[in-house]
Amino acid sequence: MATPLEIYDYVKRGFNEGKQRATNRLLGQTLNATDPTQRQAYLRALIDTDPQAGYALQQQFQKNAQAAQEKQQQTATELARAWLSTANITPQQRQNFYNTFITPQSQAAKLPIPEQYDPEAFDQEAKARIAMTQTGQSAQPYSLAPGARRYDANNQLVAEAPLQEKPHYDADRAGFVQLASDGTPVFKPVPGITPKPEPSQQLTPYQQAQLSLGQARLALDTETRRDAAETKKAALQAKAEQNQQAALARHHDAVESATTLIGAIDRLRNSPGYKGLGTPLGGLSAAFPYTDVRDAQAQLEVLKAQIALGVMSKLKALSPQGATGFGALSEKELAVIQNSIDSLSPGISHAKLEQSLNEIQTTMEKIKNTPPPYSVGYIIQRGGKQYRVVGGTPDDLYVEEVP
Repeated sequence: MATPLEIYDYVKRGFNEGKQRATNRLLGQTLNATDPTQRQAYLRALIDTDPQAGYALQQQFQKNAQAAQEKQQQTATELARAWLSTANITPQQRQNFYNTFITPQSQAAKLPIPEQYDPEAFDQEAKARIAMTQTGQSAQPYSLAPGARRYDANNQLVAEAPLQEKPHYDADRAGFVQLASDGTPVFKPVPGITPKPEPSQQLTPYQQAQLSLGQARLALDTETRRDAAETKKAALQAKAEQNQQAALARHHDAVESATTLIGAIDRLRNSPGYKGLGTPLGGLSAAFPYTDVRDAQAQLEVLKAQIALGVMSKLKALSPQGATGFGALSEKELAVIQNSIDSLSPGISHAKLEQSLNEIQTTMEKIKNTPPPYSVGYIIQRGGKQYRVVGGTPDDLYVEEVP
């Protein structure tokens, strides 16, 4: 019999397995969610289930949002430089450059686009953006922390950041990143803090085509993986339902066979000549026809030849299909029942007859009272060991090892 410490270990092990399965399920749901509200709900549920995994995923989302913000600022600076580089061409050429290059690049980077074409306003905006990233021709790009100051070689103050927090995104009270309706993070820039620019690089039409092709391939790969995951999930669910229906059918067959054998034993014991079986006087009476003992002996022979052996053949046939969980019968127990059935013969004593019938009936009662598959108390086989179901659902069971 298991000790309290072993029982606690079994229960704890089953709880940890269930918690890990729930964590993996919530991780997949959070990563695959397309609706921002649903993604936040999955993330909160993941933090409640496994805080370490939930906060790690939340930090990864925040890093991705910050990287997207930096990339957007970099693209805006590069487009500003590209626009100012067209100051010496004709107005028609400049407008054509704006329509064929600046506008598509801004749309790809999700930058705001003015409703009307105004080159003078564009010049001022581009110069202002470049001025935010550079101070003088020899200055290098930099970012200041909240409350920090920057001085030049003459100890003159050239930049100062307010003493306040430096959020890169708008977060709610629980710390979750707020997302727009299209799934992009809602950014909240801080005055006085400029993004880290990189050396300017003007994208050529060929580079833009390569970038668009890479984005299209990435979207296609993501959709393909999502479809494959959904197909695999549907196949696993169908297989689980099929296995569950087969297990219920095997359980019903085993219980019906056990009930039939129990009824035959009860009818034999209630017959008038049963008490004479296995006794000298009963043996003498059985030699004459039309006696109660002769009728009881015939019932015993029918029970052994037809009913008992038929039930044993069904149990043995069910065993390779996973039916050893019905009553938790092992191969050794099946052998004991087989020996008890084989000993049922007219020549045994009444005490031996009673013992054999008791062994058979006790085992059949065990099978008859076995709970349905995947319910609490049901015994399953995994890796050569027996486990008892203590809760959960058919596709997410909580089990404990049977000592």
